[in-house]
Amino acid sequence: MTRNGFASIMSIVFMALIALALVFGSVLDATAALTAGRTTSARIGAQVSMGVAAGKKIYSGALVARDSGGYATPGAVSSTIIGIGRAEETVDNTAGDNGTLTIRVSKGTFQYGNYSGDPITIADIGYICYIYDDYRVAKTSNGGTRGVAGRIFDVDSSGVWVQFDFAAAPSTITSAEISNGAIVDADVNDNASIAGTKILGPVYRVMTVTTDSTTDNVTYSAASLIGGLVLRNGNDNRTDTTPAASAIVSAITNAKAGTSFEFEIRNTDPAANTITLAAGSGVTLSGTMTIAQNYTRRFVAVITNVGTPAVTIYSLGTVVH
Repeated sequence: MTRNGFASIMSIVFMALIALALVFGSVLDATAALTAGRTTSARIGAQVSMGVAAGKKIYSGALVARDSGGYATPGAVSSTIIGIGRAEETVDNTAGDNGTLTIRVSKGTFQYGNYSGDPITIADIGYICYIYDDYRVAKTSNGGTRGVAGRIFDVDSSGVWVQFDFAAAPSTITSAEISNGAIVDADVNDNASIAGTKILGPVYRVMTVTTDSTTDNVTYSAASLIGGLVLRNGNDNRTDTTPAASAIVSAITNAKAGTSFEFEIRNTDPAANTITLAAGSGVTLSGTMTIAQNYTRRFVAVITNVGTPAVTIYSLGTVVH
């Protein structure tokens, strides 16, 4: 073969390689949409190999979670882990660093124990459950202290069937636009927070109005304050008491420090009598706590501690009718 002939062949091959690169490049380029079918890689099966976190031992069959660094760790009470699946072997990395040893973890639906201190029932099927330890799951995050295990597939007398395929880390909705009805109570729950969000249209609050004409001093229920509005006719000067902080914390699902709500008390007494608000156990009052006849006082209650329940209620001012 002559030099010119070889050069011609190499030129053809080079041009063919460029053409192939252009074709495959357009398919693989994440910024370009497909214009033809492609072969997409798949992982058949539901098992992954993960590096084990430093100082951790995971037993075969245990509920395995992923820590914030991406390493496998046995299920435990922690807000920084998320359920991954079932351990297929026992691995002892108590003397190792992150990733020194690896473990096989299966995804799928597995049965784990139902933590009796925060039990899951059949009414919870379809919702997310939370990690209590390496063989039990719980209904709630306990104020954000427990990580997500997975979705509840079924519940029976032997335990809870957990779908780890659908486990999701708590999500944050950031810079989103929320139109009327786009996000409701069922969507924004314990697993999501909203930060820097633009809200389009009105936001509606479900309010409960409690009417109380008890002719004596009363202790308000947590539900009546959380409901938003109390119409109070005491037929005399009354000193009414807030619910205990423990009652307020218990009445709010997955309450945590910083959880707050506003409420109003309206004095509907036909005579010139005054209502004075006193603090229940664990509650601190800040500001003026008297409500004159035909006035409504607005308050905000802020949970400051969940472990040892504590709530501060601030007076925000009054409106005359």
